[in-house]
Amino acid sequence: MPGKSVLWLHSILGMGERRKLGDVALDLLLFAGMMTAGLYVARNLLTPMLSNLADPDKEKHEQARRQAKAHLERLNRQQNINRDGDDESGDSRRIQRVEDLVLNEYENLVALEMVAPEDIHVGFDDIGGLDSIIEELKESVIYPLTMPHLYSHAAPLLSAPSGVLLFGPPGCGKTMLAKALAHESGASFINLHISTMTEKWYGDSNKIVRAVFSLARKMQPAIIFIDEIDAVLGTRRSGEHEASGMV
Repeated sequence: MPGKSVLWLHSILGMGERRKLGDVALDLLLFAGMMTAGLYVARNLLTPMLSNLADPDKEKHEQARRQAKAHLERLNRQQNINRDGDDESGDSRRIQRVEDLVLNEYENLVALEMVAPEDIHVGFDDIGGLDSIIEELKESVIYPLTMPHLYSHAAPLLSAPSGVLLFGPPGCGKTMLAKALAHESGASFINLHISTMTEKWYGDSNKIVRAVFSLARKMQPAIIFIDEIDAVLGTRRSGEHEASGMV
C-alpha cells in the first residue's frame, strides 16, 4: 500500500538522513529562485542592452521618429484651425497617417534635419532689399502650395516649377530666404547639409537622397533646402570616384 510504504520509509530513515533531505530540498528551492531571478534580469535588463549594442543609433532613430510624429500632429492641428470644417474625411486620413507613421533608417537620419514651420521665426518682413526675389519665390513656391487649383490645369509654361536654385556669395541671405519661404507657406522645412548626404559606405549616399524625397512626401507640404549643393553637383572630372558621380 502507498501509505504503508511512506510510513516504512520514514521509519527506516534516521534523524540525520531526514535533515539531509531537508537541506537538499532547500538547496533546490534556492536554486530555482536564483534561476528565476536570473531569467528576470536577463529579460528585463540585458535584452535592452544587447539591442542597443546591435543598433547603437536606435535611440537617435527613435528620437527622430518621435520628432517627425509630433511635427505631423502639429501640422494636423494647424490645418484643423485653418480649414472650413467641411471635409472631415481628409482630416481623418491625416490623423491616421500620423498614427501609422513609419520611418526607415535613412528617413530617421534625415528627420533630424527637419524643422516645423511654427518653429521658424523668420518671415519675409524680416528681409529687406530682396523684394523682387521674394515676389518670384511667392509665385514659384507659395502660390502653388496655397492655391493649387490655379495650377492644376495650367499649360506647361505656366505650371509650377519643381525646384528653385538660389545662388550667390556666402552671406547674401539664401538660407534666410528658404526659411522664410517655409514659414510663410506653412510647409515642413528640411534643411539638408551636404555632410548628411555624404556617407563613407558605398551606396548609402544614394539611399539618403532617396529618403529625403520619401520623407518629404510623408511630411508634405515640405520644402527641401540643400545647402552648398554645388559641392556634389559640380563639373564632372575624369578622376571622380564612382560613388560621388552616382549621387
